[in-house]
Amino acid sequence: MKTNFVPVIPVLLCLLLPGGCRHVENQMRFTAEGRGAILADIGNGICMESGSGLMWQQGRSRKFRSAEEARQWAENLELAGYDDWRLPTRGEYYRLHAVFKLNRNGNCTMEKKGSYWSELPGGETSAGTWIPDYKCGITFDYERKRSGHVRAVRP
Repeated sequence: MKTNFVPVIPVLLCLLLPGGCRHVENQMRFTAEGRGAILADIGNGICMESGSGLMWQQGRSRKFRSAEEARQWAENLELAGYDDWRLPTRGEYYRLHAVFKLNRNGNCTMEKKGSYWSELPGGETSAGTWIPDYKCGITFDYERKRSGHVRAVRP
């Protein structure tokens, strides 16, 4: 029998805090069904995400100050026989971050500290990091930065 557990403290905080849990443009919420790992280390410096089939570079680049440099680095990356790497979308980057926060990364390890480049809707590129916000459950606010690493993804 499946039971739904609602954390009482975050819900109460949402009701008591001014503004409650209103939607914030740079905030996302992560939910994942089941209890198993979402990532698997498949060797050669790559982790694969179950469900989506996305492949993530385990390592990361040096820091770049411009979006164009970051994009070129990802597009020129050749890793484990693949040459179709790209910058992740902000949503993909968020999901990766949340998977580690929820300990659903399986045998996959990655350096997570710092800011990373990602693609935004409309073709804009931004460097930033996700900051935890526990007022309304498991949410993270996106904070823009001036430079960042690249963690490439494919396809």
